[in-house]
Amino acid sequence: MSRKASFYILGILMIAVLLAIISWVGYGPIE
Repeated sequence: MSRKASFYILGILMIAVLLAIISWVGYGPIE
């Protein structure tokens, strides 16, 4: 259970970081 939970949390963190990087890279050059 803990392994599944950690994988789930890791997945959410990865997606959140990915979205943050994409939006930062997207908004960076524009300004």
